[in-house]
Amino acid sequence: MIIHFPCPLSSSSSLHSLKFLNRVRSHSSLMTTSEARGFHVTTTRKEIVAPASSPLLPLPENMIISVSNLDLLLPPVDINVCFFYKKPLYNTTNDVLKTSLAEALVSYYVLAGEVVANPITGESEILCNNGGVEVVEAAADVELRELNLHDPYQSIAKFVPMKVHGVFAIQITELKCGSLVVGCTFDHRIADAYSMNMFLHSWAQISRSDVPTSYMPSFNRSLLNPRRPLVIDSSVDQMYMPVTSLPLPQETTNPDNILTSRIYYIKADVVRELQTLAGNGKRTKLESFSAFLWKLVAKHAATTTDSKLLNSKLGIVVDGRKKLTEQETNTYFGNVLSVPFDSPSGPGSIKDLRYRIRGGTRFRGLLREEFSGDPD
Repeated sequence: MIIHFPCPLSSSSSLHSLKFLNRVRSHSSLMTTSEARGFHVTTTRKEIVAPASSPLLPLPENMIISVSNLDLLLPPVDINVCFFYKKPLYNTTNDVLKTSLAEALVSYYVLAGEVVANPITGESEILCNNGGVEVVEAAADVELRELNLHDPYQSIAKFVPMKVHGVFAIQITELKCGSLVVGCTFDHRIADAYSMNMFLHSWAQISRSDVPTSYMPSFNRSLLNPRRPLVIDSSVDQMYMPVTSLPLPQETTNPDNILTSRIYYIKADVVRELQTLAGNGKRTKLESFSAFLWKLVAKHAATTTDSKLLNSKLGIVVDGRKKLTEQETNTYFGNVLSVPFDSPSGPGSIKDLRYRIRGGTRFRGLLREEFSGDPD
């Protein structure tokens, strides 16, 4: 998966912003040096950065923030975000980044906490204890132009930190050419991409100047209280299954069962061509490309007898804040997302599929019920 986040250092920097799901990785111990396809990343320093103390804005001490139903839908998975910059024209020191991080954590104190279990219900909740964020400083004996960004697990994975404790971790790596890589790892149970986007904007503003941040987060979980009386549409049964019914994950060496991640750069003129193929009227880039991708999946599914491939589904992550009425949701920090999906019924054409991608009855119906509770 690819997502574009704002530049947390300089708007003039060359940015490759990449997001990919962090697979389960087992490590017997933390190594100070790692190797991947001919280059080394060496850890030079580790430090815990806590929120900056201020008499004007006292920090909460051991405050508990409950999680919403949308938070509870997510498993304990870590998400990685990585930023690559050419050698900056000005001197950006790690100390500047760490100082501004401490100031940003004053408003985003949740990121300096940890997820704990409620002693009564056993459900996850956020303990805001100002424990801080681990910042790893590192150096790599490779230049930016030499990195193979097409294969993230052979390159990008070395620039994102393993989260040892808490809900957030950062790694700052200087390359041999003077370029800088900032990698972040966060617990998806406490934030979605929109939320981390707000934080990164705030961190960027503080890093570049001393002006107050324009993004003040809201942790008001009452905005997502369940409906009373409870109303659940039948479509929910098609989207989710009990966790207890899922098989336990197993290690495998079968190449057919190993997840493969690739990153592709698609030029603007190619996307415009896909928009034209989608038919008359303006179609968004996401709609057009998703229809094209779905067509490839459907075309392949039509030539196989593998039941797993025949049941392939396409899901698109959608931010639900605009579907809620409260103005405060624009700054809500947490998970407000859904993944409406549908299945390809055959090879079809881009023009046919884009109607379904557009939302039509299936996507729009699922999204409306997911966020507003109106199945009609």
